[in-house]
Amino acid sequence: MLSPVGKPIPRLYEAGELGSMFSNLYQNGSYLTEAMISGRAAGKNAANQNSWD
Repeated sequence: MLSPVGKPIPRLYEAGELGSMFSNLYQNGSYLTEAMISGRAAGKNAANQNSWD
């Protein structure tokens, strides 16, 4: 996601089917595999972030 000025928003992660590349095939929002894969990728990236403390 980008800010209103077009820059990436740091530490903002998305997981699930929002913006799916297969949305034309699975209209009911139940494509679990894509949700799990994007959730795993988002979680790994979030876990690798350094603390803001």
